[in-house]
Amino acid sequence: MGNPRILLDLRVEHEFFPDRACSCLTFRPDERTASELASRKALVRFRPGGFRVHALADSILDQDVPCTFRAWSEDPSFELYTDLSPIHRDQILSYSDTRLGEDGSTLEASPSSEPSLRGGRPARIAVDFTIAAHDARTRELRISLGARESFWKYHLFGEFSRRPVQIVDSSNTDERIEFHPAEATTIPGATTWISGRSIPARQRAEQRIQLRDTETGRVLVKRLPNPDFRTIGREPLRSGGSALIVEAFIHQ
Repeated sequence: MGNPRILLDLRVEHEFFPDRACSCLTFRPDERTASELASRKALVRFRPGGFRVHALADSILDQDVPCTFRAWSEDPSFELYTDLSPIHRDQILSYSDTRLGEDGSTLEASPSSEPSLRGGRPARIAVDFTIAAHDARTRELRISLGARESFWKYHLFGEFSRRPVQIVDSSNTDERIEFHPAEATTIPGATTWISGRSIPARQRAEQRIQLRDTETGRVLVKRLPNPDFRTIGREPLRSGGSALIVEAFIHQ
């Protein structure tokens, strides 16, 4: 086979993960692309968060080769923490090397209504690119996925709901989150607090949210858990319209 030469290197980054490496996506070429690459003896090597297309010593790259790859996630929560706002439920994110960002490598997304099912899961990403003939350079492409934002709600039960308390962001950052009591509590026996702004989903907590006694300043809970993004739902806002909400339930 000889020493493979990298023709194209595509990687996916995601704000949700601490190292931004999105290893939960599985890429596969469509039938036409797989047949074309095989006939030209080009090799595809998949890796967590992307793939590479290699040329071998006997590869036949005498003309441009258009390629289409699709990706789906093995993580059932992928769509809960990923910002898919550019598309509707029955659409997929379409990327093409004809739409590049200012850095010349970041692919820009647009919605596509192309239906695609694979392995029982709907494909959420399609990537189109061209392997250029007689190009010895390694072409690097990048997909950048954002984390879905939502407002945080804390429901306090038991002693926490009966004493004067406040929820405070004690993180060492200039962008601390403010929490205020919700206008209406829909859960009997609980008091509810809500964040003053929406917060991006993260696999690891970035904020240090504390529950404190308002009268004494004593810390009652040193670090409240992040709300579970699997509780996500849409609720009306005081300012009008609606927003995504995630919730946590704190008992004492």
